Amino acid sequence: MKSKKFLNSISKSLSTRGFRYVELDTVIPLDYINRKTSDNFRNSMFTFTNKSNEFALRSDLSVMSLLKYVESGSKKKAKWWYQGEVFRRNENNESPVYNQLGFEILGSTNQKKDDEEILNSAIKIVNKLNLKSVEVVIGNVNIFKEFLYKIKKLPKRWASLLLRAYSNSVYFKELLYRLESSNDLDESIINYDTKIYKKLKKMDPDQTIGRRKIRDIIKRFEDKKFLDPRLPGEGKKISLLIKKFLKISKAPLNKARNRLNNFFKENDIKIKIKYLFPKSLEKKNSIKTNFKIFETLDYYDGLIFKIVAKKGNSKRVICSGGRLKTSLMKKNMSICGAAIDLKNL
Repeated sequence: MKSKKFLNSISKSLSTRGFRYVELDTVIPLDYINRKTSDNFRNSMFTFTNKSNEFALRSDLSVMSLLKYVESGSKKKAKWWYQGEVFRRNENNESPVYNQLGFEILGSTNQKKDDEEILNSAIKIVNKLNLKSVEVVIGNVNIFKEFLYKIKKLPKRWASLLLRAYSNSVYFKELLYRLESSNDLDESIINYDTKIYKKLKKMDPDQTIGRRKIRDIIKRFEDKKFLDPRLPGEGKKISLLIKKFLKISKAPLNKARNRLNNFFKENDIKIKIKYLFPKSLEKKNSIKTNFKIFETLDYYDGLIFKIVAKKGNSKRVICSGGRLKTSLMKKNMSICGAAIDLKNL
């Protein structure tokens, strides 16, 4: 299908669903991006300075649509779609210019309903391509996050570290190895820290050492050193539990909820899944659907999905999206959307 014909088809499809086309700015103040995104995302941007102010070329149209919505001051739900070039650094010799098309529900007030509308819109658009083998992969960022923080004897510091590292498969595997082997635990250091902690507990909490009060130093010991480290021997059990969770989380959509709930029950993890994805997806027999924990977590908050086309052993992502993290300009906004990389069509 030629690009112009395809764009006309998308325009018509989204318009009938109430989405309005908007033009988006090309340049954005860098501090807005910093509040919105992760280190990995910021490192992909082209930045420049103008009279001591830092700016960036847009590297994602979702961020630009969110900024436009916030600046409008609107408190009503909006449904927008847009299309244009974005600019990203890459490690390959590919062009840093990408042609992206996307659509968003901003100021969303009904998570389940709006998630379903975005997914159904994405599936309808992809179906117009008449591809032979298409798969919809669904995930939910919050399930993995809640799981890590509910693992007994896994310090919150480690749960946070594992969550942030999951998008980097090499580093994530390294962390699991450290858990299994406990080779990062030094008994002599732990004993030394314990002695210091006990000594501090006997001192006047208002006394100052190095510009810090004793009570603040004690609190840091309790949070980061003395009470927080995992016990030797527990790391291997925790690592195996995490690996098992990631394995069973890959499931056909209609089996994902039961498999996860059974896993949590078997391992005495206090989680009862209330929402994973719109239930209507389980009934879409015309396409293959499954659930998994995605590698890309730091950009999303809740539902995450991608629609993948297969040809032989090769795969290409046609459309991806979900519910985004949306703290921008000191305002929290609810936004769910999807984007299509037009070069993959």
